Amino acid sequence: ALALAPDKAPEHGELAAIADRSRVSGREDVAWRADLIAARIALTIGAPDAARSYAGRSRELFEALSARAPEMVRPGLAADPDRRALGTLEAALGPQPALDTSPGEAERLRRLLSLSRQLNSELRLEPLLDQVIDAAIELARAERAMLVLKTPTGGLELVTARNFGDRTHPLDGTSPALSKSIVDRAVHRGEVVVTAHAEADERFESSASVAAMGLRSVLAVPLRDKSAIIGSLYLDHRFRRGAFDEDAVSTVRELADIAGVAIGNARLVESNHRRQREIDALNQGLRNEVETTQGALDDALAKLAT
Repeated sequence: ALALAPDKAPEHGELAAIADRSRVSGREDVAWRADLIAARIALTIGAPDAARSYAGRSRELFEALSARAPEMVRPGLAADPDRRALGTLEAALGPQPALDTSPGEAERLRRLLSLSRQLNSELRLEPLLDQVIDAAIELARAERAMLVLKTPTGGLELVTARNFGDRTHPLDGTSPALSKSIVDRAVHRGEVVVTAHAEADERFESSASVAAMGLRSVLAVPLRDKSAIIGSLYLDHRFRRGAFDEDAVSTVRELADIAGVAIGNARLVESNHRRQREIDALNQGLRNEVETTQGALDDALAKLAT
């Protein structure tokens, strides 16, 4: 059975990211156990909704793994101590709470649906990025925001921002307006980073940019296109602690899921247009070359005829 000492236990978001990577690489035997540990940690720190989510993912993966396992292996899986631990945890969590049908939740879902239609209908990358970041500030009531995308070489680039000064530049840690340590956790670890007081958060105590910026509340979520992380949506507030509550985090995560797919589609369309322009230029070059060659042949034939 997997067990961790309380003082050595990683954050549940980090374990969920491990589970995601294991699932993508086909290691479901690791993924369901990582989700189980994430659920246990989430419950311990008082996040039952997150615990239910991780436990549900763990159960789904375990059942899928068991269904595909050879008959001779299934008794061992059934007797696995982590399987029993998962059942105990599910019993402790109880049933999933009833769906929130309050007017506020209905309005939030309608807004996300509207944004999904709007973002997925915009196939020009630059206007799309502006729409995403404006929606993020509106939904989370953030003071500032930036959107970071991976470059083809594996680096990070700040592609659009609000209230940060410079609009676009490489994310190399040289600008005091950027906290690369926080963005790195979202992009490279796949974590949702949320903190009510970044300056006092031990995760970022070695980050000079966090200290220089005097950050209070921070929220950074990964942007995914299918299973690949393509960037991060970063929000902060320098003057309000605890600015991003559970509802804000949930809403921004859902927005990031919508935006990641829309950005991937817009990039694909942009790439196809660029390829078509290159092909058109090559074809025009060939036509010019053929015309030049034909002209030279016509001149030579004319000279021979005289």
